[in-house]
Amino acid sequence: MMRRSLVLALAFLTLAVGGYGVYWWIAADQAETAVERWIQDWRRGGYTVEVADRSLGGFPGVVALDLDQVRLVDPEGVWAWESEGVRFEVRPWAPTDYRLELFGASRLTAPIDGAPARIDLAHERAVGGATINLQGALRRATLTLDQLRIDSADLALDAGAERVVLTLDLPDEPPTRPADPSAELTLAADGVDLPPRHAGPLGDRVERLSTHMRLLGPMPQTGLRRALSQWRDSGGRLETPWLRVGWGPLGLDAEGAMTLDSELRPEGGYQARISGLDGTIDRFRDAGLIDPTAARLLAGGAKLFSRQGSDGRAYIEMPLTAENGGLYLGPIRVAQLPPVVPAPRDASTPPPAAPAPPPGAVEAEDLPAIQDPPTVSPDFPSDG
Repeated sequence: MMRRSLVLALAFLTLAVGGYGVYWWIAADQAETAVERWIQDWRRGGYTVEVADRSLGGFPGVVALDLDQVRLVDPEGVWAWESEGVRFEVRPWAPTDYRLELFGASRLTAPIDGAPARIDLAHERAVGGATINLQGALRRATLTLDQLRIDSADLALDAGAERVVLTLDLPDEPPTRPADPSAELTLAADGVDLPPRHAGPLGDRVERLSTHMRLLGPMPQTGLRRALSQWRDSGGRLETPWLRVGWGPLGLDAEGAMTLDSELRPEGGYQARISGLDGTIDRFRDAGLIDPTAARLLAGGAKLFSRQGSDGRAYIEMPLTAENGGLYLGPIRVAQLPPVVPAPRDASTPPPAAPAPPPGAVEAEDLPAIQDPPTVSPDFPSDG
């Protein structure tokens, strides 16, 4: 009797191990199929997707699919992204939740001032997650970058951030009307180090930058310039229910909406609440950018028109608008806004002819307490 029980136990164990092995390889095949489907979707949209090598591993734990030397180029050749390595991981018992990790350095090539510029990205850790539906379509993606460094010899750029967290949410069905959301993006960045030439009186470090943006209207899967033109012409717009910036003594909270004009420059309006004006005015006065007398008048005006916020800080409200290639704080032009995508050098290519539709009003949202969204479940291992 004991021998029979032992034989039955061993037989059951053998079947269980063998069954799990078959299940693992089925899950591995599904993961490879899902990744290949994503690649083919990009290629059908006209994008160039290159992968030097692929490898599969992780048995008997998580399914790990490694892609080496990945390169992605948009159909118009406007921008390109390269990475030394990308890993996709999925647990066989949770086939709709993926873990993503970037290895080595990445490189972004994008047009700046009409000329291609190479931007090198390095990080100590780049981990994200993706949730797909049963048909393999992406529904949610997150990415956390720790100790990000951004360098570009072409732009004489040296910047970085302690941490950047991105969250992208996509709808269940593609949008068909201008009011339908096509994507929602949440960004939170801590300890952003600015290049010295962009620092100014407020310092070279932005302590906190966070925003929530909602893209409305169908976005065609084609070249970036053409896609943005068609999106704008169909009435698409970008809503920003909240934006918060903490830079030195300056605090900025805003909400609004924008679209693009006929030259693909930002166009829209925001309502901004600005705090920390006393310290900001002092910084500009000490840097010699504001005359001491003018500084006193500005400080007096700020106190006269300021209100008391729920956090006890004084703030003033001012409109922030973008039009005709300029950014205006109230009536004052504070910056120039170039096209999001530069015009092609080929003069025979006609610019978009349709005028930009005015962005509608946006429903403001209360700024939530920002927490880093989880990239993966806490019990999701990074190896087998």
